[in-house]
Amino acid sequence: TIMNYMILIRTTFNQAITDGIVDPKYYPFGKGKISILLPEANKIGLNADEVKLLESLDLASKPDYWTHARNIWLIAFYFAGMRASDVLRLKHSDFQNDRLHYTMGKNAKPGSLKVPEKVLRIIAQYPKEGKHDLIFPELQVLDNFNDAYDVQRKIASAVKRLDVHLRQIAKFAGINKVLTM
Repeated sequence: TIMNYMILIRTTFNQAITDGIVDPKYYPFGKGKISILLPEANKIGLNADEVKLLESLDLASKPDYWTHARNIWLIAFYFAGMRASDVLRLKHSDFQNDRLHYTMGKNAKPGSLKVPEKVLRIIAQYPKEGKHDLIFPELQVLDNFNDAYDVQRKIASAVKRLDVHLRQIAKFAGINKVLTM
């Protein structure tokens, strides 16, 4: 929590310097000054058997959002760890000729990936509807994507909900690892 506050303070300082409100000589961060060191996360990935278990897990008796959360996680997995924010922005029109054409949100780098058959089966569960051609419904509530803050807020909220459901799925499946986006 402290590190998150420090990052917020640093961001505010950077914006104030950019806007000419604060002189850069008062910047408290950087070499020889305050450094923000985030603790290392102890991430343990799933093994092949655990992924197969997730893929084949019968969730028919569970709430629909469990299947939805698993679908989004699997899409990210099948595309080699695609960021959740990029998965949530996927559109039906991004898929052409068995390839995914999209631009990464973090670095604006365009790419084209071969689409695994498993991904096509998941996408087929989501009909083309809504005003944005989005595959997944989380961002359909937005009128447009011009307000970056609003988009990021919706994505963060969605990822938080997905993570809750994924932890429930892992527990149900008997996977003793933290499963998140």
